[in-house]
Amino acid sequence: MPYSCDPHAVCDNISKNEWKYLGLGDKSITSVAVHPCYPQVIFAGSKDGKIFRSVDCGATWDLIYDKGGRVREIIVDPQNPYIIYANSSSREVIRSKDGGNTWISIKEGINFYAFASLRTIDIDHDKPHRLYAGTVGFGSGRLFYTNNKGDLWKPVPYCQENGHDNCDNCDNCDNCDNDNRLLHSDVVSLAVYPADPRIIYAGVAISGDILKSSDRGENWRKIDLPYRGISSLAFSKDNNYIYVYLWRSLQEYGLIKGEVGSENFIDISIPDSIMKYIKVETDIMVIDDDDNLILRTRNGIYKYNGTEWIDYNNNLPHGDARALYLTNQNNVYTGLEAKTKGGVYVRSID
Repeated sequence: MPYSCDPHAVCDNISKNEWKYLGLGDKSITSVAVHPCYPQVIFAGSKDGKIFRSVDCGATWDLIYDKGGRVREIIVDPQNPYIIYANSSSREVIRSKDGGNTWISIKEGINFYAFASLRTIDIDHDKPHRLYAGTVGFGSGRLFYTNNKGDLWKPVPYCQENGHDNCDNCDNCDNCDNDNRLLHSDVVSLAVYPADPRIIYAGVAISGDILKSSDRGENWRKIDLPYRGISSLAFSKDNNYIYVYLWRSLQEYGLIKGEVGSENFIDISIPDSIMKYIKVETDIMVIDDDDNLILRTRNGIYKYNGTEWIDYNNNLPHGDARALYLTNQNNVYTGLEAKTKGGVYVRSID
């Protein structure tokens, strides 16, 4: 299917006042992605391992992949939108080079230790042949990278705390002055810095650390935070700040903000009325540079305007949101669990 970038292409079925239902109502939608230069093309992944594609702004959908396992993420190559990646809970990474018509497995080199499964992937915006994949599994997770679009993955090397003579996947352990070993603590979130893809942030679950790399993932440094775990990461539109959704304890969650390059973070307060519906797998999306945010919870979508949180669930059949995606045009897509009604929904940010 030929794709062509059209800067004037728009979908005229999007409202600023309420969510628009786009279909797939019998499916629990767990991931959404939109073609970066042709917004009529939308991809949606489901809880039962299917990927659907619409080429008409969501009016109709075609099933383009069906191999099982919850589809956690869909990523479109920023330089070649024919190339699409997806990861699933069934220990699978897949790639399409023809816009989604055909798919192949690209997990060679990813070792799923013990109970590990694939949790997150991200792509280098300047060098999209380089991708990163984080696995989780009760402390058996790792971080892997590829330099050939997923044909072969390698683990990020590290050396044990107890000396250079005890190395894991390390060609040379003469220089172990880093915190790479902390990546062996379940990598639950990744964020490649858009302004400089050499900088990457990773959130790990077991130790509760944020790690930062300044050399495309070869060496990592821990950012000290007094919290238990990291769930999701997002950059501000001006790329000056990073927002971190985390949990302080098994029952208490939070949102913090810090300057990129700094280790100083401030809290963004979330009221108890929203907090009680927040779970570990919660997404944040940054709308602009004035702390305007979108938060996905298990009780719907909420918007933060810099001072207060606003219920953003108008016209949704229920609030059990499982996916969140924000386009460059500030159109936000969500996917719902198929309780009374699932599917894909869209609205414009007002």
